[in-house]
Amino acid sequence: HPATPTSRTPRLVSAMSSRRGAAASSSSLPSSLSDSSIASLLASYAQTLKTVAASSKSKANLVKLESQINELAENARQRTPPALNTTAELVQVVAWKLTRGKTRPNLLKWAGEHKDATVKNASSEAAKVLRETKDVAKAIKPLCELKGIGPATAAYVLAILDESVPVMSDEALEMTGTREYTEKRLKALVNEIQAIAKRTQSCVADVEKALFVMFHGGGERESEDAPAAKKQRKA
Repeated sequence: HPATPTSRTPRLVSAMSSRRGAAASSSSLPSSLSDSSIASLLASYAQTLKTVAASSKSKANLVKLESQINELAENARQRTPPALNTTAELVQVVAWKLTRGKTRPNLLKWAGEHKDATVKNASSEAAKVLRETKDVAKAIKPLCELKGIGPATAAYVLAILDESVPVMSDEALEMTGTREYTEKRLKALVNEIQAIAKRTQSCVADVEKALFVMFHGGGERESEDAPAAKKQRKA
């Protein structure tokens, strides 16, 4: 359960419930984000991470993982071609995704079963396809051939390798439409976040972080409404 709220910081459960019951159209959110509102939301990102981390035992390592992931992304992007070099790095990315979102122990187990060479080949090929085609749906295919890796997890890997791709977080999905873990939904999410980033002269990672903060009720929200989220059973 979330930590006891203050008068200025709504409970995570309340924030999520209010968003799931909202009836605003998905087109209203992007138009409400500006460079100044994104900057304001980003200023609350670190505190929002701490609040989410304190909400349950399964998320306790979120802040530490976030720092480790930032270092991994910096190293992975400097490689030629960009890639995850080891199974341990893939496990780290999957752990970050699961800690940020919903815990699914089998995904972490399966990630640890892949060989270093398999991880390196799949991730480098994904980065190559993305660089050549600019098509995220095509780029995730080498990664999705690995057991336990679906579009959402593949997007997290791509986000480590290429700054043009945002993570496919539950928060970003619900704040821009429906929570569906499909190639089609990923492509729509990427296009929308990239458009917001271009319009506000922000990087895509910062736009996703702003959506993360908005979902959890942090920062200065310009709109209290968000698209209604549909319940999904897909992993």
